[in-house]
Amino acid sequence: KAREAADRGDERASAEWDQLWDVFSALLDQFVLIAGDREYRTDEFLGMLKLMLSGIKVGAIPGRADQVTVGEAGRTRGGAPKCLIVLGNEEGVFPKTAENSSLIGDEERRMLREENVKLDLLSEEQQFVEQFLVYQTFFLPTEKLVLTWRESEGSIPSEYLDKIRRMLPGCEGTPRFEESLYLLKEDPRSVSDPVLRKAYQEAGYRFYEKGVDLLQRDWRELSPASVRALYGDPLGMSPSRIEKYHSCRFAFFLQYGLGVREFREAEFSAVEEGEFIHFVFEKLARTVKERGGFAACSEEEIRELTGKYAEEFHISVFGTGEYLTKRVEYLFGRLASDAEKLALRMHEELKRSLFVPYVFEKSFGGEEPPIRFSFPEGDMNVSGRIDRADRFESPDGTYLRVVDYKTGSRDFTFGDLYHGLNAQLPLYLFELLRREPTAKPAGFFYMPARNEFPSLPPDADEGAIRAEKAKLLRYKGLILDDRKLWEAMDPDYLDEEGRLPLIVSAAKNGARSVRSDSNMTDAGGFEAIRRHMERMLRQMNGEIRKGRVDADPCLAGGRSACDHCSFRPVCRVYPGKDESLRRALENMRCRDFMEKIASEEKEAEEHA
Repeated sequence: KAREAADRGDERASAEWDQLWDVFSALLDQFVLIAGDREYRTDEFLGMLKLMLSGIKVGAIPGRADQVTVGEAGRTRGGAPKCLIVLGNEEGVFPKTAENSSLIGDEERRMLREENVKLDLLSEEQQFVEQFLVYQTFFLPTEKLVLTWRESEGSIPSEYLDKIRRMLPGCEGTPRFEESLYLLKEDPRSVSDPVLRKAYQEAGYRFYEKGVDLLQRDWRELSPASVRALYGDPLGMSPSRIEKYHSCRFAFFLQYGLGVREFREAEFSAVEEGEFIHFVFEKLARTVKERGGFAACSEEEIRELTGKYAEEFHISVFGTGEYLTKRVEYLFGRLASDAEKLALRMHEELKRSLFVPYVFEKSFGGEEPPIRFSFPEGDMNVSGRIDRADRFESPDGTYLRVVDYKTGSRDFTFGDLYHGLNAQLPLYLFELLRREPTAKPAGFFYMPARNEFPSLPPDADEGAIRAEKAKLLRYKGLILDDRKLWEAMDPDYLDEEGRLPLIVSAAKNGARSVRSDSNMTDAGGFEAIRRHMERMLRQMNGEIRKGRVDADPCLAGGRSACDHCSFRPVCRVYPGKDESLRRALENMRCRDFMEKIASEEKEAEEHA
């Protein structure tokens, strides 16, 4: 491939093929170092090869280095740039109004000049300098000049803008967003693929010969044929896709419909914390189960197993590690230490719990069938992976709970759950219950999988530190309102360091009890949540099939879906602009959430 590319004069493609070959050869050399002379079955070899490939990232450095220089007019270097963006083209700003704030006025300066005393320029001379600076600045770029100004009270566009309009009638008289859709323009599919081209045009944009025109935004709906071509039928979903859709429809359309990806600077990410935690905990839980459960294992065994599987991950990603930098070694060592602490914490909890892990890293849509939904508008399949599921065999029946290892800092809220931004765990729990009809829901929880340090004042006492640490380690989620079940999960649930998502208060006499506003509900509440999830997914399914792609970014808890969105240059919904498009999502407590979905369900029944 490299030779073929070189023969046709494509040196860049040839270099990329050479790079891929070098990377693959190095990976095979690494495999030999790990495996030695051992013989593997085909499926074993492919599994290890896939695991090693997943730890490799290849980046292509751009053929030429682009540069962006920011500075004050007249004081920046850079010769003749291709594009120049001039900000602040307003009266008194650029060109700047000449002001003489000195004690010596222009008349005194003229008199002193006659006596050969030279001082600063006169006001009119300063104005001439400013005008020359405008001329010099506007003629710097070789391809494009972009002039911007504020549209606010008291701000007047510069007189030069009117002069330019008269000289160049083709210029727009209002601010225009000239940035090309680089996310699509650099993608060879954007013009050649008729499906993507048609879908983008249907979304309200127009194609031009040299890119995409973004001057007009006229939200429309995709045709049914385009929806099927982009998303398939039945619709293929995952928890992350569901969250992206409810975060912003247009971002969902770009990412999962058109397959748009931002071109990022080539970089190497040494260790993915989430992948590491999942790898170690999955293997740890399986091995502990084979040895009779956490109650049958000692702390030393847990330490040994955690270290063993951390080393396995290290080898699978870095090989022998002889070329690792000190920084990568430190990061991995810190992760391994954190994993050991978390494993010991989980061991301490599960050895006294009657809940036993029975599902580890189960993939719906992988080794297991996807979660299927049949709606009048069309079917939907949801794929995903459960980190862990536990079961408890009680005289009252079988109870199931789903646990997810949370390595991120994002908190669980019932507002997010209501609006479809946190649908992962309830979807998994209800699917397990569907496949085991006699089982009952016990809850769904996010287990903190990060060693966080409490934020406390320097004079905080040991009691405050202990209480804050316990708060950081507590599960986030929803639990069944059943005290016998709480005792089965954690006999010490009333203690200050209890892990369950319950709010415990202490009376004056020292008695401790669970508050009624804790994150808990009864079996009927779980069933109501299941119906709410289905209504939410049905509405989403219908909107996607109708071709809805309009930007409707959500705003929740002080965070906007636009804050870190890669597609902002495309939809142009910026902070301070188009605020009417943002959907403010209300936050709510557990009780408010349950009352709201019950009210909506009652209303739906009345209108049925």
